Amino acid sequence: MNRIAKSIIYLMVFVLLTANFLVQASIVSFSDIKSTDWFYNNVNEAVGKGIVLGYEDGSFRANQEISTAEFIKMVVITLNGGDVEDNGSKNWMDKYYAKAMDMGIVKQWEFLGYNKSIIREDVALICDRAIKMLEPNNSYDKGKLCLW
Repeated sequence: MNRIAKSIIYLMVFVLLTANFLVQASIVSFSDIKSTDWFYNNVNEAVGKGIVLGYEDGSFRANQEISTAEFIKMVVITLNGGDVEDNGSKNWMDKYYAKAMDMGIVKQWEFLGYNKSIIREDVALICDRAIKMLEPNNSYDKGKLCLW
């Protein structure tokens, strides 16, 4: 199980560079993805596991950046083994943020814009914490992640 979750975390980092997901789909039938696209099988697997989503208009938008909130959601769903319970908030991402804090992969007020495109340093930081959950002896020095 840990090996599978770790593999999915690595897949999400890769998918981060190519996709944005908002509306859950059970079968990959996005209007802008063909079965011949190089990432088709990866997207299909991630959709099947409930990790990634698409847009309400049926598109996938593989070239669009994803937000910090969307990335946190994907990591939480992966580590949780499925979606998390609704906490009654009107904001869709609050339940994922709360679960991410409980898991220790984000800290309160750590990111200044959850709806802004996530930067690589934040991806590395979140993934490092997620990997620490799976393999406590594996981690990176946060000071080496930032150049400034």
